[in-house]
Amino acid sequence: MGRFYPAALELVPLFILGCAIYLVVTGYAGLPGTIPTHFDFRGVADGWGDRSSLWSLAGLSAFLYLLFTGITWFLGNSPDPKRWINLPATVKENITGAQAQQLMAFLGRCLLALKTLILGLFLCNIYLTIAIARGETVTASYYHLLLAAAIGAVVIALLVRVFILVYRAPAQNAPPRY
Repeated sequence: MGRFYPAALELVPLFILGCAIYLVVTGYAGLPGTIPTHFDFRGVADGWGDRSSLWSLAGLSAFLYLLFTGITWFLGNSPDPKRWINLPATVKENITGAQAQQLMAFLGRCLLALKTLILGLFLCNIYLTIAIARGETVTASYYHLLLAAAIGAVVIALLVRVFILVYRAPAQNAPPRY
C-alpha cells in the first residue's frame, strides 16, 4: 500500500466499513423481522428476507475490504511485479521493469478506488435497507447508480492506462512494431 499511495488514504475505506458495521449494530434491534433484500432498477424493493441478512452485507463488506487490502499488499511487496501482469507472452516480454512498476502502482491506486467505491455501495445499501424497513422511505436513491458508474469509470481508466503503458509506449530495447 505504501508503495502505491500514502497509507493515510487507507483510512477512507476503513471509515466507510466502520460506518456500515455501526449502522448494522445500532439499527438491527429496531428492524422488523422481514427487510428488503433486493431492489429493482428504479430503487423499489422487490425482494424481502429475514433481517439477519443485514449481517451478511456487513460481513461481505469486511471480507471485501480484507481481500482488496490483501491483494494490494501482496502486489506492493512482490519482488517481481512483471510476474503478475496478465498479458500475452509476446507483449509481456517487451514490458520493461519501469513499465511494470508504473502498471502496478496504477493498479494499486485503482484497487484503493474500487475498494472505497464498493464499500460505499454496500454502506448505501445497508442504510437504504434499514430506512426502507423502518418505513422512512419507499425507494432507494440514485446513489447506487452514481457509485456503479464511478466503479465503471475506474475500470475503464485502468484499461486505458494499461493500453497506453503497454501498447503505445515503446519498450526499451524492443524492435518497433508496425
